[in-house]
Amino acid sequence: MDLDFGKVANGMGPYRRRPLPALRQGFTLVELLVVMAIISLLIALLLPAVQSAREAARRTSCVNNFKQIGLALHQYHGTHQCFPFLRGGTAGACDLTSNCEYLSGWPMLLPFIEQSPLYERFTSAQTSGGVTYPPWGPAPLEPFDDGYAPFNVEVNLLQCPSNGQSNRQPGQPGQTNYHFCIGDSLVDNDALRRPRGIFGFFSCTSMASITDGTSNTIALSEAVKGSQSMTIRGNAAFSVMGADVNPSLCLALRGEGGSYRSGVQTRPWVGIYWHAGVPLMNGFTTVLPPNSPSCLFGADWRGAGIVSPTSFHPGGVNSLYADGSVQFTSETINSGQLGSPEVSGGVSPYGAWGALGSISGGETAGGGLTP
Repeated sequence: MDLDFGKVANGMGPYRRRPLPALRQGFTLVELLVVMAIISLLIALLLPAVQSAREAARRTSCVNNFKQIGLALHQYHGTHQCFPFLRGGTAGACDLTSNCEYLSGWPMLLPFIEQSPLYERFTSAQTSGGVTYPPWGPAPLEPFDDGYAPFNVEVNLLQCPSNGQSNRQPGQPGQTNYHFCIGDSLVDNDALRRPRGIFGFFSCTSMASITDGTSNTIALSEAVKGSQSMTIRGNAAFSVMGADVNPSLCLALRGEGGSYRSGVQTRPWVGIYWHAGVPLMNGFTTVLPPNSPSCLFGADWRGAGIVSPTSFHPGGVNSLYADGSVQFTSETINSGQLGSPEVSGGVSPYGAWGALGSISGGETAGGGLTP
């Protein structure tokens, strides 16, 4: 067929131009709501996965911290033929002239965790504000320790990333998330030279004395640092009479939502002095399972008590064993007969958890490690 290109150009004939559809000016309200609902759903699905991935990374970092500490413990043992103490130091009055045997084991480990300059400050006299402090410093309590700079250093290796930023202010003592195991000893566990666990008052526990096996004995675990609230993590109840012979009295202080019951007297002092060798600041017991309440038997923060390991890792805590391995301890671990008093020897009454804390309970043969 012959085409009249003039007609085509003018929009006439079989090839007439069709009018273009009108451009839409935007989404309708219904469409916007649908898009917003889809985006919200995607965020709701992705956020837990992102948070889980971040926590997994933080937990891995915490495990790596423990591995470095475990290596330091073994190097210390290789040098001194035993592990450091939980509590020790220089004898004398609790004042500017002596730390009165309340120094923690962390200063002893400084050369083995790449902190030799800080260790040298501890081992030499320090002058600050017109006051000359002796080697190893003054008493680790106010007002004597206020001007002693080595106490106010926060060692990064001792911080668990899952606990977030430290709540300490500049010039305040350094804090720690990692605590030494006292085992299942309770009465006077702030001053026991030979507790059931590895670490005690001027203790010098060797690997040879861990007859239950270094792979069956916990050396360190973690605790959330003090927080200004009634939460179990970071806080401890004070003056809990009778809990030293009946730990279930401490467990009974648990309230709702991870907090203590209303009316319980608590203090946010867990782990806030890395240099103070007392259960509340640097120790823990294998009696109540992880993420349980902590209770001091008296009113003195330096005194004996049940200090339960805690963390923000879902479901439990990381634990460093005497052989240098790191394992996760569930908060549902078997803790045996919590209404029973402690024992001075033999199988722990506190189930698998108590067995993991004792160095020579014989639980590996007696079945005390059953979960």
